[in-house]
Amino acid sequence: MTELLIVIIVILVLIVILLSGRTGQMDSVKSRRSRNIEKHQSWAHESIMNPEQVDEKLQGLYKLIEEEIVPTHPHRAELLKEIVQDWGDLKKETFNERRSWVRKPEKD
Repeated sequence: MTELLIVIIVILVLIVILLSGRTGQMDSVKSRRSRNIEKHQSWAHESIMNPEQVDEKLQGLYKLIEEEIVPTHPHRAELLKEIVQDWGDLKKETFNERRSWVRKPEKD
């Protein structure tokens, strides 16, 4: 009788250990999955423009700066043009990097 009780206790302890380990793994997987979903959603909202689209947008922004900002704040217009140009360069660089990682996977 005592031996049966010991076997039952050992089996219960093993079941508790297995279930608690599985719960920890499930929590880990759920958190990893939620991070991946968040990352995927952030990529989905990212605006990817090809260089031609960036150039069109830059021309529109330059025209807007010339029409709206130069007459009222000419000294700030040049700074704004530099910022817009930097933005355009970054967009073009991002586009090229997103396309080139497949062709050049070893590039650091």
